[in-house]
Amino acid sequence: MSRIRIKWVSAKEINVRHKYLPSEKTATKIYKMLLKNNKPIMHLYQDHHGKLLLNRGIDAYNSLMVIDSNKKVPTIIVDEEINELDSTFKLLLSCFTENVYYKMKYEYIMLLLEETNNDIERICKEIGCSENEITKYIIDRRVPDKYKELAIEHQRQLFINKICRDPIVKDYRLFLYEAVFKTENRLTLDKFNYFKKYIKSGYKININSPNAIFKLNKVVDIDQAFKVYWNNLIFNHASVNEGATFHQKINKKDSRIRIKL
Repeated sequence: MSRIRIKWVSAKEINVRHKYLPSEKTATKIYKMLLKNNKPIMHLYQDHHGKLLLNRGIDAYNSLMVIDSNKKVPTIIVDEEINELDSTFKLLLSCFTENVYYKMKYEYIMLLLEETNNDIERICKEIGCSENEITKYIIDRRVPDKYKELAIEHQRQLFINKICRDPIVKDYRLFLYEAVFKTENRLTLDKFNYFKKYIKSGYKININSPNAIFKLNKVVDIDQAFKVYWNNLIFNHASVNEGATFHQKINKKDSRIRIKL
């Protein structure tokens, strides 16, 4: 039978697997609320090795680590035969029930994907959530945090991953991430594919130019590109195919240019 007790513990005595910690400003707000509460603010497991494992009270733990990791606070401790993987499942569940910052969910989902050989079905079963609740946090680790958060918020995870993993645009990734989240003329999958063709053809864009996004939209404007191409064919007497050429013929009556194939 599990033994439950209350014990005063400092944050630095508790084991977690995430690296994220809030800013001092955010942590201070939570810390001030903690000082007014004499009830246990964290729920811990103690395994057979004596390690204290965080189960609930994630924001409390994070704020204590930032403000005063040595301060002892009341916690509920349950002696439990629990391994690291099961503890991680429980922590992810707490991430959802406590509605913590997205980075926490992201870190624990990525950890569990690695340790379960990408078994999303198992993770969903353990947490009791839909597959969509897990997959929306699956973003390549190389994507900067700013764009991870935006991708989750705007449901652009698959697109951001595609940009991140495509070697053709490796020199343009940050630029393209930014273009994905523009409020006007944002980068779409079709535009991205046109841009790849542009790069593969040997062309470049100066991403440091103040109007780089404007130039990108010009490059991937396929309708405009066809108009320019057609105009060049017509006015430069370019050959469409062997034996067929555009000619300019002037009608003297109205002096307008007529195009005859």
